[in-house]
Amino acid sequence: MNFWEYFALAVIATLSSLIGARITQNNFKEGLESERIKRKEDREYTAKKAAFEEAGENVLNFLTYVLTLPDKELPTDGNIAPEVNELSRAMNKLHFYASLPTLEKTTALAQKLVDAFHATLKAKLPAMKSKSDFLAADQEIEGLSKMNNSIQSELNAILQSQPDSLIVIEQRKELAKNFSRIRDLHGKKQSLNLERYAETEKCRDVLLSVLNDIYGSMRDFLVAARGELGFQLDEQKYVELVNMRAKEALDSTRSTIESVRTSFDIPTIAEDVSAADEEQYKIFGCGPRCLQKLAELQGLPISASQIIREFKQKYPIWEARCGLSPTSVLCDIAVFFRLCVFADTRVDRQLVKQKLNDGVTRGVILCTDRIINNDGETSVLYHYRLVLSWQPEGLIVWTPFQDGRDGSMLIKDEELDAQLAHFVIFY
Repeated sequence: MNFWEYFALAVIATLSSLIGARITQNNFKEGLESERIKRKEDREYTAKKAAFEEAGENVLNFLTYVLTLPDKELPTDGNIAPEVNELSRAMNKLHFYASLPTLEKTTALAQKLVDAFHATLKAKLPAMKSKSDFLAADQEIEGLSKMNNSIQSELNAILQSQPDSLIVIEQRKELAKNFSRIRDLHGKKQSLNLERYAETEKCRDVLLSVLNDIYGSMRDFLVAARGELGFQLDEQKYVELVNMRAKEALDSTRSTIESVRTSFDIPTIAEDVSAADEEQYKIFGCGPRCLQKLAELQGLPISASQIIREFKQKYPIWEARCGLSPTSVLCDIAVFFRLCVFADTRVDRQLVKQKLNDGVTRGVILCTDRIINNDGETSVLYHYRLVLSWQPEGLIVWTPFQDGRDGSMLIKDEELDAQLAHFVIFY
């Protein structure tokens, strides 16, 4: 083998080594690029998966927050609830990863959640107002109690030094006035508590009415999220499963709430009073109307609507004759609205007159079984009139008329006998 042959072989060997090295280098570069692309895809997928998982968790947290909102104390410092902030942040993060169809489902779910949040907040406002009034009553009771303690200390000192002083009478009157106001405030607190319970349950009903739509939007969002992450499934079967479970959950929730309300007799807010009820109340409600006048005189006015809402459901007779009230019902209404602690019935006019003039009652209602018409004839009519005063010439009473009017009138003693009068005394 001559020189040129050796030279050719050497060149070929060298070229082969260079070509092999080049091929190896290209393969290495391709492997590196492939690995880089794979790592990039893994990072993007991991970030997308984390974003969807975070969104799902925050949707559940927000829903739990809204579900418990009727019973929560809302912040008064102007700060937004953490659940609201976290949901907004998680939903915004999906805009970097989700496709347009998925974003449409995401924004639809977010809108349903926000609408439910706003509707629940709006329904909760009356309960917040009742609580505010409750706390105001508490503060007033505390102030009156401190005032009474101070008055009592002064009174004790005066009784030791000047027991016949006129200041003693004034101080005792002030004490009696304050104690009466405290008693009324405690009654107001009880009423406010009942109102707050009723308003809270109404708020819960508002929330339950929108849950079905929320569950539907959550289902669509979860189906889209699985598609984005490549977790395919039989969509039709999944939708049927979620719908069935959501319905079962809602039915169970409603049933539980209803059973709790029934077991503990939690009041609910009645429907608005109808025009027919108001007309019947004018005709048959002379007794409750007298109590309204009595409440007005005591500085604690109550409306006909309040009485009808509270007692129509309790007394079936009010379905046909709204406001018709035997004496026992009249006493129930007076006690409920804190117009008295108890009541008594009497026919002895001298006894009633003495109690009325001594100021030991909170009010007296005249009850008559008959009425004298313009011709001087008597006819059967069970009627109530509020006694305003007892003058030498007879009783001055406030009387309600069936056309809705009212007025004062004098009833002489001989007329009381003809009308078979008796009295309800409130203490």
